[in-house]
Amino acid sequence: ALSMRAPETYADPRTARVLSRYLQEEAQRQALEAERLGAKGWRVDTVLALSAYYGGQMEEAYKRAEAAVKALPAGDGSWASMAVVTVFADSRWKAIKAAVREQKEWAREWLTDLHAAYNVLLNHPLGTDGQVAWHYDFLDWLGADRRSDELLRKGLARFRTSAALHQRLRER
Repeated sequence: ALSMRAPETYADPRTARVLSRYLQEEAQRQALEAERLGAKGWRVDTVLALSAYYGGQMEEAYKRAEAAVKALPAGDGSWASMAVVTVFADSRWKAIKAAVREQKEWAREWLTDLHAAYNVLLNHPLGTDGQVAWHYDFLDWLGADRRSDELLRKGLARFRTSAALHQRLRER
């Protein structure tokens, strides 16, 4: 979380980038050491998923995010849970997109996982209207009109003043 806040904390962009990268690497080192000493569970996998994700190590990030999401306690409202669910959803979206682009069959549970992740984010205390808008656009892309309408209603009930969601409602 500190790594993500560095650009807001430091006016100099170079300092912010260097500090952000340092904090990510340090978090990863500490989590790997904790794991080596026997720590396990969603928190360790979350730190490793996020540090890998923001460090550009996508394969490791997605693997760790999947493990973290499976073990995530129901109702956790932390920044870490919101962030790792977002990374997990990103992994499913990229897998679906790659399969469609290559005209290959893809596991149907990927769609279920993606939809479930975005439903968690809709109800997460730190979820955003941008996440709802993305989920809506994805459902619309799939042609899931009934589901996208239902999601838009739920999103507007939570984010009543969201310009992005109101724009989609007008376009609908």
